Amino acid sequence: MHRTIAIGGFMGVGKTTVGRQLALELGCEFFDLDHEIVLDAGQDIQAIFERGEGHFRRLEARTLARVLSCPPHVLALGGGTLHFDANLEHLRASTQVFVLNMPLAAISDRLGRQDSTRPLWAVGAALYEARKERYHQAGQLLEIEGLNPKQVVAKLMEILS
Repeated sequence: MHRTIAIGGFMGVGKTTVGRQLALELGCEFFDLDHEIVLDAGQDIQAIFERGEGHFRRLEARTLARVLSCPPHVLALGGGTLHFDANLEHLRASTQVFVLNMPLAAISDRLGRQDSTRPLWAVGAALYEARKERYHQAGQLLEIEGLNPKQVVAKLMEILS
């Protein structure tokens, strides 16, 4: 593998699960951007968001730059990472971006009505609509409704080969 592979998409589509399995398949390191932000900040996502989304996004950009400086790996992005031009510019310059996509109803079935670990889930439908177009433009879109993580990884491996 000569480039980092970034996995994006809306919250709940399986970016971390797929990314971790893809990294195992490729024999490379895996990073989850949200997890790396938590490590860098020394606080969980909820505590970071208590200081505002702007604070979170600044930490996200700084952590993304650090992670992208590592050797090629698989990176699971946060749900909003692709919606900031500087992030997308860095990702396009140094990674191959794949965006996992499924209808909001399928995501809702996965996450339930409320998910306290996801600060922005409370505005899920509006946020999904606001982000949908950018996801379609950010990278190679993969429709994954009805696929399990193993099937998504197989689809990615086929594209990468």
